Amino acid sequence: HTTVQALLVNIRRHSADTHHVYRCLARLGANLSSLAEEVTPRLLSVDSPYLTLEADMEDPTYVGILILTLSAASANPHVLSLVPSHCLRHWRSLREKEPFITPRIEAVAIGGHLLEFSVLSAPHSLEDAEVG
Repeated sequence: HTTVQALLVNIRRHSADTHHVYRCLARLGANLSSLAEEVTPRLLSVDSPYLTLEADMEDPTYVGILILTLSAASANPHVLSLVPSHCLRHWRSLREKEPFITPRIEAVAIGGHLLEFSVLSAPHSLEDAEVG
């Protein structure tokens, strides 16, 4: 959790490094999916007994958390069951914005409840991803 928080602070302090931090978070999620699974509820504030507000897709730290979570889901699909449904809606726009980092996911939701999901593919090789 501390490592992820330090990376998110780096995004706020050094916005020019944002894409590099996103790539690092994607690698962390894909390679340490069980650890990412444990911290996902805290990072997305879904461990609260109160209703979770929909996060802002313009917030680079939220995007970083989403990249970590979705990358973890590419290795551990159970992670998707921990995220609010709005995260899966945000995944679509993130997939367009960061296609080399974001995994392809197929999800079926009815009435705001996630019923079925599967990870179709991991993102393109993170080693070969272009830095924007």
